[in-house]
Amino acid sequence: VAKNAAKVLRKRGHRVVILSSSRTDSEPDSEPGVDEFAISTTSQADLARVLSETIPQDQSLHGIIHCWSLDHPSAQQLSTETLAECQQTGVLSILKLAQSLAAIPFEMPPRVHIVTRGTHRVVDSDRVDGIASSPLVGIARVANNEHPQFRWTTIDLAHEPTTYEVDDLV
Repeated sequence: VAKNAAKVLRKRGHRVVILSSSRTDSEPDSEPGVDEFAISTTSQADLARVLSETIPQDQSLHGIIHCWSLDHPSAQQLSTETLAECQQTGVLSILKLAQSLAAIPFEMPPRVHIVTRGTHRVVDSDRVDGIASSPLVGIARVANNEHPQFRWTTIDLAHEPTTYEVDDLV
């Protein structure tokens, strides 16, 4: 979803920076000329460094789309160990993002969109399978109270991917 959303946004003329999660504490990786970085899921310093290097001082950042939770396993595949790993790319990554963004003096703060899959039941037949991502709903509410300038928004995609979900997202 994230890569496809990035393609659509680039076609529309937007600059897109993609942060992929890495399980190791190391320098953020990037290809020359491409705004793609692999950062440690446990390092706020990695996140803060990439944000400070990629946010231009003379331009505003329009928005952030957080999609890391889309890689979380379904409830049937969860174990205590995988749930702990999901916290790093889920609720703890949002905490680090909030802290890093709060330290940047934005003239016009970006909106933050947190994308999940299967954490909300809309109709009775919906499966709620995104248990590992459900804490993101709570931290988005807390982030809105503590840092309302970023207008934290949760977007829960359908349990099964749809043809138009990327277009609907961007």
